Amino acid sequence: MIRTAKLFTISMLGLFMFSGGCGDDGNGPVGPGGYDSVLIQLFDASHLSGGYFYQLWAAKYETRLASSSTLDWIPLVEFNVTPVNDAPSPDIITTITGQVIPNNTLFGLPIDFDDYDSALISIEPPGASSGTPSSSVIAATHIPDFSFQTIGILDFPEDVDSGGVNFYQLATPTDADTSNERSGVWFAQNLETQAPGLALRAAPTGWNYEGWARHDNGWLSTGKFLSRATSDQFSGYSATANPAPGFPGEDFLNNAPSGVTFPWTFVDGDSVMVTLEPNPDPEDGPFGIRLLVRSMSPRPVPRVATPLISNEKVMPNGSLTFGRSED
Repeated sequence: MIRTAKLFTISMLGLFMFSGGCGDDGNGPVGPGGYDSVLIQLFDASHLSGGYFYQLWAAKYETRLASSSTLDWIPLVEFNVTPVNDAPSPDIITTITGQVIPNNTLFGLPIDFDDYDSALISIEPPGASSGTPSSSVIAATHIPDFSFQTIGILDFPEDVDSGGVNFYQLATPTDADTSNERSGVWFAQNLETQAPGLALRAAPTGWNYEGWARHDNGWLSTGKFLSRATSDQFSGYSATANPAPGFPGEDFLNNAPSGVTFPWTFVDGDSVMVTLEPNPDPEDGPFGIRLLVRSMSPRPVPRVATPLISNEKVMPNGSLTFGRSED
């Protein structure tokens, strides 16, 4: 089942609207203050460890990418998330030290959102902010006209799916043994002709693809890669009798990590996956952007291209709802 992620594929909770109140300074009514508060709703985001954090930014130009020529990105707040698996509920927004931000709402920010056109959320490395967003932008939105709606729908700013069919094969091309072909996973349509199996565009700036396989004790990486038609950056589990094919994949034969026994022999119910990972990557395990996920059920035939039709796609998504501190 494909998950149309609970509010980053791009459904929304609904459109929140703020009505402006009026005050009195002793000389008659005055208008409300600026839009300087924001409710952050994120769904299916990943908790960041190792000192990495999310940062919210705003800009005065229509742009959705940190790599834009826009130079006046304004850093607003650093935060992290505690994921919530209950579908109707957004992830819990916390400070980078883990304190829960009440109602996921930040007040008294140093700008009036009514004067800005774009907002984005980036993943930032440990240490002080550089003053410009990293290229690992996880969500971006247009800041709408405040005359009507005051909500910006967050989605991933790049389209990585070319619309083609994806394939993988079970095979062990790096060894000289033809009896263990269920011990390797390769994202190939045809191993003999070196035809790649993925229909993904080149990875966006600030991101890598990463292949994964699951058998018994959880997910193991097949390696990170930038393009469907290039080798990945890892071959630590494969044999050395033959050169590895020129596309992503891995034989699970040698150098098993702690708690894992090789060779793996994939069976009905095991899984294969491709994720999009921030670069640099704060986690050893799979990141929250899961593009292609498929159970090996029924168990595929070795050396035969098997369609990688995702039965569980997860893309972080959400919204920013803008308001006034006094609302």
